[in-house]
Amino acid sequence: MKIREILALLAIIASIPAQAVERKCLVSEIGAMIGGRGEAASVDAAPYAHADTVLFLSDSSQTTVNGLSLGSAIAEAYPEKSVVRTDFAFADEITGNLSTRYMDNTKPFPFPDNSFDVIVMRRGLCICHGSRVCGGFLPISEESRQFFSEVTRVLNKKNPRAKAVLEGGYGVFPNVENAWREIGEQLEQTQGVSMEIFTSPWGGFHSIAISPARTP
Repeated sequence: MKIREILALLAIIASIPAQAVERKCLVSEIGAMIGGRGEAASVDAAPYAHADTVLFLSDSSQTTVNGLSLGSAIAEAYPEKSVVRTDFAFADEITGNLSTRYMDNTKPFPFPDNSFDVIVMRRGLCICHGSRVCGGFLPISEESRQFFSEVTRVLNKKNPRAKAVLEGGYGVFPNVENAWREIGEQLEQTQGVSMEIFTSPWGGFHSIAISPARTP
């Protein structure tokens, strides 16, 4: 083996731990954004600081440490931001900087393109009750494809720091993950985004992050 090839191999080996640490940090950041998996969780509001507009999908659960939903907690932390929370159990209401909207995740989202700098759905990709994810759509179906497409459409792709974080792990088996990965590859080719699937520290599916594709 030539010296150049040896050096290239060593460079690849040296990069693996750094990549693993980066992925672990990203999973940790996502966990902080959504308050982890437990009830009455503490939410880190710092990752929302750069966003002007934030959308919380399927946000009816009172899951944060102060008994608020994620959307309510972030609206309270940042009164200058425009925060929208949606769920099929909601009626339309506006309180200060927080808009509460009825929304069915199997239908087109009632928002214009590029509306939100951050989009978050906590537990919505879990499959703990029946055949649908907690976000309401069938995991391997045209509904699933439309959901991810709509998230991508309303994400502000003009903002390089924009990000959608969609979390949930229970019941997401490899066939479901592979179907979502295929959808992500199609979105990357057609919508100018990057979609990454994260694994939890204890193994298995953790979350999906969608962000504008980086330009060279």
